[in-house]
Amino acid sequence: MLFSLKCFLSYLFFFLFFLKIVTCQDNCSKVQCSSAGNEPEIVTPFGNKDLQGGGCGYPGFSLTCNILDKTVLKLPQSGEFLVRKIDYVNKEIRLYDQNNCLAQRLQQQNLNVNLSPFKAYAYQIYNFFNCPASITSIPNALAVPCLSNPTNTVLVTVPSSSEVDSNITKVLVNGGCQISAPVTIPIPFSAINKVSSYDFSIDDLYLTWIEPKKSEQNKPESNDPKGEENSFDWKKLLTIGFPILGAIAAIATIADILRKRKRRRQKKQEQKEREQKAREEREREEKPRQPPQHPPQYPPQHPPLYHPQQSLPYQQHPAPYYSQHPPHYHGYA
Repeated sequence: MLFSLKCFLSYLFFFLFFLKIVTCQDNCSKVQCSSAGNEPEIVTPFGNKDLQGGGCGYPGFSLTCNILDKTVLKLPQSGEFLVRKIDYVNKEIRLYDQNNCLAQRLQQQNLNVNLSPFKAYAYQIYNFFNCPASITSIPNALAVPCLSNPTNTVLVTVPSSSEVDSNITKVLVNGGCQISAPVTIPIPFSAINKVSSYDFSIDDLYLTWIEPKKSEQNKPESNDPKGEENSFDWKKLLTIGFPILGAIAAIATIADILRKRKRRRQKKQEQKEREQKAREEREREEKPRQPPQHPPQYPPQHPPLYHPQQSLPYQQHPAPYYSQHPPHYHGYA
């Protein structure tokens, strides 16, 4: 158990050190709301909290994804616009209306981008005319199909001090058209010198931006005027931390189980060796003791026999004494 605790604490220290490195790095990788629909890539200065986590992007450059996986930009006091394209080289973003009627959005409210980090290349004033259905188009006037209907035609002109513009206005008014309040609309860079080349009724809204200061990067957007400079993304921490912490705990548990299993095997082996040694000792004590056996000597040794009259041993005499001198018995024939 002590080994398991030490192992777990070691892995926990490694995890916290690794997590510190991860959170200090820039994890704002390139993302898209949908790769199938050719949605624009989201990289710095833009950010998507749902796909990248908090801390990515600059204030005011936050993008989201709707239920149709479309990229959405919300402009203050102007509502949400869909993003068609982002040109990071020229710092240009193209917006369009989800109902494909940008003219209606622009007519209902003057677009104000001053509260956002985006700017217009230039502005142009347009006059909207509500005309009878019999008037479909006239020179130097743009028809707005999404605002027109079978009984009404909406035309747009660019007011100017020229005599041509005055004549167009007279023709429309004399034809039964009613002029609406003028609307100020941002125009793209290509239409600055030629306003007639931009047809906002079918084209997109073009905006640009100035690269924010590095000191403002990764500051989360907040309604607090003081900001939340020291805020921490706990959701991201939990998302990264729990799987790693679980893996560390699993590794520590497996290591402890293997260690205990190895220790049990060692104890069993030692127990077997002790039992074997004790059994051999018992067998040695129970076995009866036998006198030491000496190997036989060949030929067998006998005590030397001596001849009665000679000093040589009997075995070394050439012939036994009694074989050469048989005994004589006196007094018998």
